[in-house]
Amino acid sequence: MADLRRGLVPLLAAAAAALPGCSAGATGPAPRAGLPSAVSTSRSPAPAVTSPSAHRSPSPRPTQRASVPPDIASARPELDPTTRPAPTSGTLRRRSLPAPAALGPGWAYRVDPGSAEEGYLTSGEPATARAPREVVAGLAPYACPDLTSPPQLPVPRHALEVTYVHRPDGAPGVGLALDLASAAQAATFLRRYTQAQADCSSGRARVPSGTAVSVLARDADGAVVRRRDPADSGGVVWVEAVGSAGPRVLLTALADTAGTDVDPQRLARALRGSLRGGR
Repeated sequence: MADLRRGLVPLLAAAAAALPGCSAGATGPAPRAGLPSAVSTSRSPAPAVTSPSAHRSPSPRPTQRASVPPDIASARPELDPTTRPAPTSGTLRRRSLPAPAALGPGWAYRVDPGSAEEGYLTSGEPATARAPREVVAGLAPYACPDLTSPPQLPVPRHALEVTYVHRPDGAPGVGLALDLASAAQAATFLRRYTQAQADCSSGRARVPSGTAVSVLARDADGAVVRRRDPADSGGVVWVEAVGSAGPRVLLTALADTAGTDVDPQRLARALRGSLRGGR
């Protein structure tokens, strides 16, 4: 719910404009978010991609939009420049994360075509395997005035990213499925991750710069937050849910715009349903 620069947690205040020409399950030009200087992740050069570049860097179009939270964008894995990553990772599949219909009206899967300019490849499907160590390097609130150090998160054995789009207005969404070595590690991951979000909130939802987090709900099994990205990353508002069950941790973030009007409770239910399914 970027480099994953700093996790799937970026979810704060400004709404981003719609992605042009996106449709369910189709590859289309996606808005691209600038990468804030969180955790730098080196990427191997990728061969030219014929499809329009997706998110992760300033768009040449007049209107810029974030297609994933900056954290998630920044933690792109290093990839073999000649090999596309798989659409699965270990036992993780696209269905490990909530189906679009569970997120609310208008949501659909989106295929990120990858970006030659940004130097990363995708599977060519809505789900793409991610390098676990790169993901963890970015999972912490970016530019958070109240967070003095990033959380020390256990490294998953497997990581998978799934991308969504809100068809009526092109607003983006993204999910991460992580498999840890044990239920104890997953619980530690969740506890440290959600604590970082809480540490980044401190009632600063109206701070003029940096990342602002508002914790909407939090318990031992997960959390739901609303977050505004820093202005230099587009100032997009995201609603993100995170939870764990057994050795698995799931995170899903949706851009909260006038068109999407994300329901935090529905997002939390969708995530819990996927965790119960354990697929």
